[in-house]
Amino acid sequence: MTKRNPTWRARSGPDRPASEKQGSHSLRETWVEVEDGRGGRWTVTLGDGERITSLTVHADNVKQSHLRGVPLTEIRAVAYSYMRQVEQHLNEGFRLDDALDEAEQPDLMPDGRTPVAEFLQAYRDAGPRRRPDGTINRKPRRHALSEHYGVTEYTVDKWVRFLRDEGHLEESAIQRNKRASGPDRSEK
Repeated sequence: MTKRNPTWRARSGPDRPASEKQGSHSLRETWVEVEDGRGGRWTVTLGDGERITSLTVHADNVKQSHLRGVPLTEIRAVAYSYMRQVEQHLNEGFRLDDALDEAEQPDLMPDGRTPVAEFLQAYRDAGPRRRPDGTINRKPRRHALSEHYGVTEYTVDKWVRFLRDEGHLEESAIQRNKRASGPDRSEK
C-alpha cells in the first residue's frame, strides 16, 4: 500500500456519471481535489485501474512550467489512497458523508492528537541547536521536541520510530551501520 505524503491532502469533488457509454453500461467517474501543501492544487477524475482520466491545474496564472511540473505519480498515489480510505470507511458501515470527512482528516501521531505533518516539520526544524519555534537552544532535538509537545523524551523516541516505520523519515546513521555490518558474529 502506498503511504500518503503527510503534507499532501485530498478531498472529494462531485461524484457524477460519465457522459460516455462503454458497451451497454455507463462509466462512473470520481473527482478528487489534491493539494501538495506548497500551493499546488489539482482536480483529477479517476477511472478504473488507477488511471487518471482528466486533470485540472489550479493556479493564479497557469504557465507552461506549471504543466511541465505536474507530479502525476504523487497525485495518482494521493488520490487513490484517499479513495481507498473512503471505500474502507464505507465497508466499515460509515455513511458516505462521514466516510468522506474521515478520509480527509490528517494522519495523526500515535497520541491521536498531533498531526504527522506538524511533528515531521518540527522534527526537521529542530536540529540539535534549534527549537521547533526556530529559536536557538543548546538542548538536543529530542529534549526540545519533548518540551514543545509536553511529552517525555521516550515518547519523542517512539514517535520518531513511528515516522521511520511509516517511511516518513530515513533510517538513522546507527541503523544504517548496523544493517551494513550484517549479523552479529558473537552468536557463533
